[in-house]
Amino acid sequence: RIRRMGRLPIDEAIAYAIEIARALGAAHARHIVHRDVKPQNVLLDEDGRVYLADFGIAKMLESSGGLTATGMITGTPQYMAPEQATGTKVGPAADIYALGIVAYEMLTGRVPFAADTPVAIMMKHVQEPLPLPVRV
Repeated sequence: RIRRMGRLPIDEAIAYAIEIARALGAAHARHIVHRDVKPQNVLLDEDGRVYLADFGIAKMLESSGGLTATGMITGTPQYMAPEQATGTKVGPAADIYALGIVAYEMLTGRVPFAADTPVAIMMKHVQEPLPLPVRV
């Protein structure tokens, strides 16, 4: 919907964000961190119900660090929390951060940080304040 429409109506964006937050709450209650919350992992059915999908890189909270067994950082740079981008321990807050980025994109039609490389995008999440959203 974001790709097709750009920014979403405020009431629709809020409703989607609430449903994504509920899904994350259910996962976090089971000690699971999604680690890749992004619009492509949010599915809508024909009735407008929201589903959070692709728990493929989800991690149990008891695990340590944000790195995979091969030492690679996992996630999508545009939605990555600073602690995830730096490879430190990732918890539920990283999913909430990503939800905030998704909400930002739903309301503005764009992600807050863009750059030429994934590493540059991750460093913006670490080093720069979030730009104020502008609805045009």
